[in-house]
Amino acid sequence: MANNCTLNFISFLENYESNVSCIQKNLKFPFKSNHLILVVLIIVFVIVFITTFYCFKKSWNLIFSSKQTNQSQDEVDLELFNNLDSFQYLFSKFQHLEYPYNKLIFIRDIGDGEFGRVVQAKAPKLNSINNNRQADFTTINMMNSINDNNDDDYTVVAVKMLKKNEQRKFLKQNLIKEAYLMATFNHPNLIQLLGISITPQEHIYLLFEYMSKGDLNSFLIFRGPSNQLSSANFRKECTNLSELSLLNFAKQIADGMKYLSNLGFVHCDLSTRNCLINDDLIVKISDFGLSRKLTIDQGKGKDVRNFKRGGWSKIKNDEDEKLIKNEKLPIRWLPPESLLFDHFSIQSDIWAFGIVLWELFSFAKKPYSEISENRNVIKYICDGNRLDKPNLATKSIYNLMKKCWHKHPDKRPSFDKILNTLKQIEIEFIKKEKKAIRERQKSLKKNVRSLDDQTDKELHEENV
Repeated sequence: MANNCTLNFISFLENYESNVSCIQKNLKFPFKSNHLILVVLIIVFVIVFITTFYCFKKSWNLIFSSKQTNQSQDEVDLELFNNLDSFQYLFSKFQHLEYPYNKLIFIRDIGDGEFGRVVQAKAPKLNSINNNRQADFTTINMMNSINDNNDDDYTVVAVKMLKKNEQRKFLKQNLIKEAYLMATFNHPNLIQLLGISITPQEHIYLLFEYMSKGDLNSFLIFRGPSNQLSSANFRKECTNLSELSLLNFAKQIADGMKYLSNLGFVHCDLSTRNCLINDDLIVKISDFGLSRKLTIDQGKGKDVRNFKRGGWSKIKNDEDEKLIKNEKLPIRWLPPESLLFDHFSIQSDIWAFGIVLWELFSFAKKPYSEISENRNVIKYICDGNRLDKPNLATKSIYNLMKKCWHKHPDKRPSFDKILNTLKQIEIEFIKKEKKAIRERQKSLKKNVRSLDDQTDKELHEENV
């Protein structure tokens, strides 16, 4: 059997060489048979190389795709909040924020909404708990570690919670989502989440840093030129809130939004009522209940730069907001693409920032206040109309507002450009202020000199 195979193989080689020789004679091919074998080997090598390169490229794409999946893990994790069993998951991710609910000392209500409320409270030992936590702590050990004997060691916090009769599943999910997002943020112009508490009845308490001046909207209203309070101290405080102060508020908000946009987050509800201010006049963006993180389209490998929240509900005449999937969105802060096509993106936040800038320089006047019905507001905006220039705003500031309100989202400036523009406006404003001060000083010196000359003249006349 082996001899037959050997004979067959030898016969195959003889036939192969005779065929090659015949082909060379017929085609007058200049190469010998060993040359042709070399060419065949080269071709085989090229085919193997191309196949190897293709397989390597495919493997690399799979690895890169997995990295993209990790980048969008926050959005994937949020899907786990579709059921209330995700409480355990939440605290396993953010154990360093857990605080025992029974240690909170509630002081007074400072905010009240349709579904929730905000209460000022004291949190004993909050700082020491956050600083001394270990990776392997347990809730029981943490509770036992608190010493209530020292009443001075506490942190004043703002506790956000749902009302007792509003413990519906989707509301809890929104509150958990807000906690999840807030715990990932770290910026001086974003409100800081200090702790999370959960009661045995699964009521969720979010502990935020306390902002003594309240929301920016109320702060502006009570310090606006239309407010007629007679307190001398209050009038003094009003005079200190200059155009430069308003510009500084705008810079802080733009800086916070730049941070959010760089992380791929869309706030969806940016307004002065959702910004808080403290005694040092530091402004911080808050209320991230409607925020979304832009994800990566795994199939196309491209960024998803906008998303849809679902269909709009019917608008009532006395409503100031639209209801979407059990959520409320303010229509007076929304761009045309959100009002007409339900599209939300970083560009829609930029439009809202333009409205915030208008609010600042109008001392929190309601946008489109002359239009009562919301359906007419939508028509007014989509027809290309825009808000008028506030009296306090300069031409350069109003031009920035109009750029934020461009009808084409891609032509609106980024938050990075907005922040740089505000800084440039601030520099120009300071230069004008310094020039005006120098002019007033010159005028004052001239008046003093004139008064001295007049006095000398009168004295001279009396002596004569």
